[in-house]
Amino acid sequence: MIVYLKSHEIDRGQWDNCIKNSPRIKPYGFSWYLDIMAPGWEALVDDEYDSVFPIPVSSRFAIKYVATPVFLQQLEHTPLIRTLLFH
Repeated sequence: MIVYLKSHEIDRGQWDNCIKNSPRIKPYGFSWYLDIMAPGWEALVDDEYDSVFPIPVSSRFAIKYVATPVFLQQLEHTPLIRTLLFH
């Protein structure tokens, strides 16, 4: 099941493990990069971090919105290799 997690609820270790073991490794998906480029980012996470999707959330005048920050070229759904092989 896919769950929506706020920034403080995300397990950074499991998140980075999913990104590291994905077939398409890009720095944009790692938690340390997202923390710098999109502070307060949130995420959609499937099961036990089998697949992840970052959501760069910002707010202005108490209105939340999603917008891709300048130095985040690509944000994509990232599945673990084992998810691709066994599903």
